[in-house]
Amino acid sequence: MKKIILALTLALALSTNAFAYTENYVSKDISVKENTELTGSQAPVLTLDECGDFEGTGVTNFSLILNNAEWLYEGSGIIENGLNYSVISSNEMIITVDSDVYNAASSKIRIPLYTKITGEGVISVRVNPMSAPVSDSELIFAHCGYPDMNIKVSANDDLTAFDLSIKDDYPYQIVAGRIFELNLDNGFQFTGEADLSATGKFGNITEFSVDTNKRTAYIKIESTSGAGSGTIELKNVGIAPTVNSVTGDTKISITAINNSDYSKSTVLGKYTAETTEPDNNTENNTDTEISNENTVKFTVGSDMYYVGSIPYKSETKPYINSSDRLMVPVRALSNAFGIDDNNIKWVENDTFRGVEIEYAARTIKIPAMSGENSYLEINGIKVPADSAAEIVNDRIYLPIRSVTNAFGMSDSSITWNESTGEVIIKMPVL
Repeated sequence: MKKIILALTLALALSTNAFAYTENYVSKDISVKENTELTGSQAPVLTLDECGDFEGTGVTNFSLILNNAEWLYEGSGIIENGLNYSVISSNEMIITVDSDVYNAASSKIRIPLYTKITGEGVISVRVNPMSAPVSDSELIFAHCGYPDMNIKVSANDDLTAFDLSIKDDYPYQIVAGRIFELNLDNGFQFTGEADLSATGKFGNITEFSVDTNKRTAYIKIESTSGAGSGTIELKNVGIAPTVNSVTGDTKISITAINNSDYSKSTVLGKYTAETTEPDNNTENNTDTEISNENTVKFTVGSDMYYVGSIPYKSETKPYINSSDRLMVPVRALSNAFGIDDNNIKWVENDTFRGVEIEYAARTIKIPAMSGENSYLEINGIKVPADSAAEIVNDRIYLPIRSVTNAFGMSDSSITWNESTGEVIIKMPVL
């Protein structure tokens, strides 16, 4: 009897080993931030190679168990015909293979890892064979955190430029998009100038750009990086003081956006503000206003506008309406004041139809109505407007005085030059 039991045990062991030879792997190993949701093309894909032992097995099951992540799949569903899933807990789901429908003997099994990152460190998925002829394996598909990054900053003595070096020895892929945000304080602004070079996994995919508010700049990669180490070198990043800069330390803050909570703040140097005698002849001096880097300029009939000396292109042009009011495209003016498109929304419901803007702790609603409805709503309070909002070519316009007042600026911050059709607005300092 003992010999029979031993023979059965050996037979079962051999049968189990025969099943366990599929090659299992993931498409990429990426760096992520905690609470990131991996969906669409951003999600790695788990692949189990074809296996002849699926032939004639009928319905078999294997499970996928996550570490430091939870599934975004819900309930039960179909991945492909004959390949189904059933979620049994936040971090485990069962995959059912019907070999009569899905030919896993000659076709790979591919499962997108639609997941939410819940912890720092290694993010992995374990393949538990259960009754299916697949290998038992644990595969790393993401990492949360930046353990091996070195950032160095050095500025020249006159605070007109600085150098930034980022050395990343983290041997994993970085997801496409903005990866670092750079912010200046003490009223300093970026000039837009910089010499960029990148090597390793950052080579040929890295770019540097300046926000419309000019106080913020971004380092971005255009596509998901390769694995391994890499460096980003920014030389001669141009910066300049404004009328709002004061004597004292000027700092730069560097924050990792979509990969970790890494941040660094460095003093670039001490700035000494110049003192000048006031010019008593500058009243209505348009040239002086235009040269001020802390201004926004729009011109009637022109789709170009300026933030300081930097030109930008708008989809539409300012115009004078029938009530002799200067109408400007709301989105372009908002962008000029550093308001991101994510904070500009079109709202349409039973009580309101128009644009909603989030700006400096203010919620500004601009109704797309006419006639007696010439008002704006600021934090729930209705404020009269010079003229009602107007929609032209599917773009909403508002009288420039009303919208700048809504942003918290007084009439004295607006200069109108009738001879040139230019309006110049002094930007607020937030």
